[in-house]
Amino acid sequence: AFLSYGDAMGYELFNPRQLPITAALFEKIDNDIDIAITDAKDIFKRSHPPGDNNTESYSYPSGHSTRAFVWATLLSNVFPEEKEALIEKARQKAWDKVILGDHYPADVYAGEIYGEYLTNMLLENPDFQQEWSKACQEINNWKHQSIFSDIWNEV
Repeated sequence: AFLSYGDAMGYELFNPRQLPITAALFEKIDNDIDIAITDAKDIFKRSHPPGDNNTESYSYPSGHSTRAFVWATLLSNVFPEEKEALIEKARQKAWDKVILGDHYPADVYAGEIYGEYLTNMLLENPDFQQEWSKACQEINNWKHQSIFSDIWNEV
């Protein structure tokens, strides 16, 4: 989930209690992305690598990679100064699936491209733009509170 990206940006307390609007939106996004991932996998119907016992879904494109890049791309929209760290976190999540033998490298590359595509589709959707604006405001408010809290604790 998107909450695991807090550590990539140095925010240890990135959690749904602090960001309820954002958490709800990301859950909604996750549900929509799951449908898009399943649709894509059903088109390509590529089996997982030998040794991987996942028979419930196909391998291409990697759903983990797709999600990882959706989260990273959306969050870098709010944290542009952390874009490199966020993308690196997404790549780490994606390539872990190759290292574990769950995916082929092409699955991960396709997931990255598909994740960026899905993010662009979301950001172009007027309904999503309204919801995203509220989430961004909540994140920015939280971010400023976190910064001031860190400064106060150092004093």
